Amino acid sequence: MKKAVLVQKNRWVRFMLPAVFAPAVIFVLGCGTGSSVTATGGTQADEAAVLTALESEEFFTDSVTDTSIDEEAAAAAGAQVSSSQLSLLSLPADGGTAQLPLFWWRGQMERLGREIDIHIQDGSAFVTVVCDVAGTFFIADEVGGTMVLWGKPFEDLVTRHASFEKTSSGWVLSAVSPVEFALADADLQTVFIRGLRAYVGEELVWETVDPAALFSVPEGIPTFSRGDQVRVEASIANASDPGWEPPQFVFLHHPGHRTDGRRSRDLMFDDGTNGDVLAGDGVYTRVYTIGPCGGRHFAAVDVIDSTTFMVADAPYNSTAWGMPYIVR
Repeated sequence: MKKAVLVQKNRWVRFMLPAVFAPAVIFVLGCGTGSSVTATGGTQADEAAVLTALESEEFFTDSVTDTSIDEEAAAAAGAQVSSSQLSLLSLPADGGTAQLPLFWWRGQMERLGREIDIHIQDGSAFVTVVCDVAGTFFIADEVGGTMVLWGKPFEDLVTRHASFEKTSSGWVLSAVSPVEFALADADLQTVFIRGLRAYVGEELVWETVDPAALFSVPEGIPTFSRGDQVRVEASIANASDPGWEPPQFVFLHHPGHRTDGRRSRDLMFDDGTNGDVLAGDGVYTRVYTIGPCGGRHFAAVDVIDSTTFMVADAPYNSTAWGMPYIVR
């Protein structure tokens, strides 16, 4: 049974949206202005050409954990910004059954910095891009008959690796890694992804245990057709004992069924249902359908410690990996 407790206005509350919601913020993890670039081994012309190729590459312009549907629904429900006069949702400190709020999303995104490292050698460019991003993790839920909105600040380091090859027509992406979201303050993060796998039917089409691993493009990237049923499995670990059951929630973000590119977010399971093979083994599963939009995409596994949802003044604790793939 959920319990409402009064929480005084504190450092979390000052990150709230105003009473009238702002439009959804779409955060694009691409290249552009404001980047710190370190380049070795090549000419200035090569460096500029690699940056141009990076900026135009679809695998670098995908906001893999953005889902604005909950933000719009919370606004329609008339959520009120939390204050000292409103009770925030919490459970007893000794834990219990964790429950998801009605709505949650990441918003008010801000890029604090971006570092791009380029090493050019023998017609190849090896690139690492690290974005330092900050935002607010918003939660909206009913408390005492009132829809209440509150949030928690977070700061993530978003890392990608890639290689480009110099051809007669310019620099072309030849390999790309998964994308990794990790807390900027590593001491706060207790949830981890140990590996990802993707299946079509019973055929294993992609796997990794290292978010820095490079996969050749297009040969090493899963290629799907519209309408394919893809089963994603993620091995999850939690180094803390948060006292909740489940100790974490795991979600799959992916392009949805609309032609406007809006992404969907689905809960993943470790209970022997929804495609999950073995209950309670730490492997979370979700089956999703490839949507109508062709091109290059990411499906992202997003892990959030249950305490983030259940304790109003607990810090944000999350991680995510994104699987690159191609839709014909």
